[in-house]
Amino acid sequence: MLLPLALLAGSAGAFLFGAFVIAVRLDVSSPRGPIYAAGTALAALVLLLAAALFAHRLRAAQRRHEQLATARALAEERRRMAADVHDLIMQELSFALTNARALVDDPKLAPQARAVVAAAERALGGARDVVANL
Repeated sequence: MLLPLALLAGSAGAFLFGAFVIAVRLDVSSPRGPIYAAGTALAALVLLLAAALFAHRLRAAQRRHEQLATARALAEERRRMAADVHDLIMQELSFALTNARALVDDPKLAPQARAVVAAAERALGGARDVVANL
């Protein structure tokens, strides 16, 4: 979409320059000369406005394209971070939590195992919150 707009704006600019050259070279001393010159100047003005409109639309389209590219990059980085947190942290926490829960049944290790289980559950809950808020 950007390339056709750029080509159209460039073509309008070239045509505008040609119309200006023709208007300057018209013989204004002939009876219809001033009318032709005024018509050519009006056409040039219309083309100038059209070129300005196309340039404005081109800049707006470029801004939208940049905003979309930024949004896509941010979304991809969030997905990557969520995957890293899941793969590197949450799986290891789940493993440690499972093993700590198994130790709770041992009467000698129960108090320490309960503390480790509680800490691992808090850490796992925090990691889930981090992933959910990415």
